[in-house]
Amino acid sequence: MITIINKEDIPEPRKSKYSEIYLEILKEKNMLPVGPLHKESWEVRPIDPSLGRTLIVQHHYTRSVSKLCVACFGLFHKEFDVLFGVTWWLPPTRRAAEATYEEPNRVLSLSRMVLIPSAPKNSASFMLSKSIKMLDTRWKCLVTYADTWQGHTGEVYKSSGWTYVGKTTPTWIYTKNGISQTRKRGKVNLTHQNMLDLGFTPVGKFYKHKYVKLRKVH
Repeated sequence: MITIINKEDIPEPRKSKYSEIYLEILKEKNMLPVGPLHKESWEVRPIDPSLGRTLIVQHHYTRSVSKLCVACFGLFHKEFDVLFGVTWWLPPTRRAAEATYEEPNRVLSLSRMVLIPSAPKNSASFMLSKSIKMLDTRWKCLVTYADTWQGHTGEVYKSSGWTYVGKTTPTWIYTKNGISQTRKRGKVNLTHQNMLDLGFTPVGKFYKHKYVKLRKVH
């Protein structure tokens, strides 16, 4: 059973808002953090999925995210309490889980990881590491993918101790109004003509790099 994070699960001081306007003010006043990330000034904590969704839709290249998640974490600067990044976790499809680990019910996918452009260097590895530590112990095997369509190779996963397990089968990518989409719609696979009829433009066939991380949990 998938448990969705609710607002009630997050302590009051943790319900910070993501604000483009606030970021612009900090930028104008030269107050945005610059240079590499200093761990003592940053923290990662659970956030309401609606907050994470806002940032993902605005800054992730897909401009989209699933309706459900089992965990959603945000990267915050402690002084300004501004959201700089998000990790979004949910179980993969049963087929993907079975192809990844011997206990498919214990597989969790990092579905989205995104940072705003002004996030400091090393933010991704810091946010990823802290997020993993807060995941429920029921999730023993983590899986994620680096999209070659965007030129991603998964360097942050390599440097964070994930294991590279190979490439996925290339699939068609389509776009419409800046949003990318594959033919898969839940349990249904649309045809190429279906996608064209829906107004999507074919971009090409691309594979993804697959990474797995086993956690030391019981």
